[in-house]
Amino acid sequence: MLVTNQVRSHPSQLSSQVLLSAGTRQTFASPKVIQETYFPGQPRRVFSQGFRSAFNNTVQHEGVSLSYSVLDGHLLNVGASNGDSILISIVLDGEATVWTNGEKRDLSAGSGVVIVGGDHVVQSLEDTQTFILRIPSTSRLNLQIQATPHMVRDKLPRSMTKVEAAEFGRVFMFAANEIDLRGGLDDFGRLLLGTLERYATHLFAQYIPPADERPPETMLDICRNVRVFLSGRGPKRTSLHELAQAGCCSLRQLHRAFEAVTRSTPADFARRCQLNYLRSEIANRSAEQLDCHEPTISRALRQAYADEFGEVLEETVRRQGRLVKSILSKHV
Repeated sequence: MLVTNQVRSHPSQLSSQVLLSAGTRQTFASPKVIQETYFPGQPRRVFSQGFRSAFNNTVQHEGVSLSYSVLDGHLLNVGASNGDSILISIVLDGEATVWTNGEKRDLSAGSGVVIVGGDHVVQSLEDTQTFILRIPSTSRLNLQIQATPHMVRDKLPRSMTKVEAAEFGRVFMFAANEIDLRGGLDDFGRLLLGTLERYATHLFAQYIPPADERPPETMLDICRNVRVFLSGRGPKRTSLHELAQAGCCSLRQLHRAFEAVTRSTPADFARRCQLNYLRSEIANRSAEQLDCHEPTISRALRQAYADEFGEVLEETVRRQGRLVKSILSKHV
């Protein structure tokens, strides 16, 4: 993943130099909608205006990934959600506008944005070059954030300061070049990706409830296994016995693991995953596609949603619809 210092070069000049076996290149020519299929945690509608090509180069280890992307033209992701991952995006060149939970953020070269699970995100990108660090739902940092109530999580910093963006940009550049010089992900490259995940914790340190300094790896494994299990459950209710079975542990071990890693009970953690799933569904579907009264959404779940997010499910659907309609009227 060789990234030159000439970040203001035209993408066609860079694309031949930013090469790695894990990289992919995609080209789109249509000026119309290029994707309108629903996928959980993925953009619902992607519009291209003068969109010529996109280059994406990614290295990944144990779910943590670092991507270098070049976009030639304009791309608009509508109704997008980041799913459960934490995304830290640094704009090297070009311009981007990102709406997170309805709040507009204009990004230029040298600025950055942070997106956490449960965020509603809409993106407008034009001639951009970016670094994106993706931290999976099973990382310790992400487990702690997912266990945090929405009203607290909503206070997490989304816009990075110029100093923070510059620091992360330098670290990302160093990691990318080191991985490229070594011809791919060797032991040192994998160590670098793990270090990037730990480096991200300083952005959130003052917002995350304190946890044990070094919880045993077995406890982390229990929480990770439970999180993977919950990702396939969607809005369905899950019992503690099912969680313990997924974590391959006893009920006592389950409670001890979540207390040590997340400072949360397993029941509270499962409920927040369930609610964040619903919120992600709203971000990825139109009001016509989402049935707020479907049987899987019980009265208790609807009340829990209102308690967690401070609004009823229908209001979230209406608000998301208004935002998407407003953005489309200006950009398409």
